[in-house]
Amino acid sequence: PVPNVFSCTVKVNEYSHILSMMRIDDNAPDVVDVDDLNCYKVVAEDNISNYKLIEVFLRNVAVTENAVNGKKAVERVKEMDYDMVLMDIKMPVMNGLEATKLIRQFDKNIPIVAVTANVLDFDRKTALANGCNEFVTKPVVRNQLIAVVETYKRK
Repeated sequence: PVPNVFSCTVKVNEYSHILSMMRIDDNAPDVVDVDDLNCYKVVAEDNISNYKLIEVFLRNVAVTENAVNGKKAVERVKEMDYDMVLMDIKMPVMNGLEATKLIRQFDKNIPIVAVTANVLDFDRKTALANGCNEFVTKPVVRNQLIAVVETYKRK
């Protein structure tokens, strides 16, 4: 007998490759209460896939805007009234620690969260000593990121 052959076309969501990388917390509720959580964030991230992942995670809780390096992040924070900065540490042109120090010269209050693949305690201490308020490691866990956003949102 001759086997049947079928073909089909499947439309793939533009974020499907990113969504497949998401780490989901099995203990987290399916629905996150985000009442009054909407806010405006700048995400300093040179890797577009990492930015898109953060954008997807925060889609229902914040408007995000990308800065592709530390220098752009500093410029954006000077120009706009952001509620928070999510700062990658290793970026071209200017790294996240240098950018954080510059931002702290003109804005001591804006929450800056290091979002980095650097996972050692030394890295966390270095980020905090250079002006970051919080330290989140990659790969980013959705509910953990939302909790940080909620903790540091401006009232």
